Amino acid sequence: MMRKKASREKRTSNIVKVQRIDPEDRIVDPGDPQAKREKMLDKTIADSFPASDPPSSLPNPNEDSFSR
Repeated sequence: MMRKKASREKRTSNIVKVQRIDPEDRIVDPGDPQAKREKMLDKTIADSFPASDPPSSLPNPNEDSFSR
């Protein structure tokens, strides 16, 4: 009985590179209130992560603090 040589595979890691996008860097149309609101909610979540407390934010953040 012949034995086959076990081939050794060089396995590479399955790491996915994730580009982190800071809400401050995201450009939104000033005339789109929904996009501005989503940006500000994303900022609230990003600022509170990682934390055990839930994020606190105004229910309707209308002002974009990054536009200054």
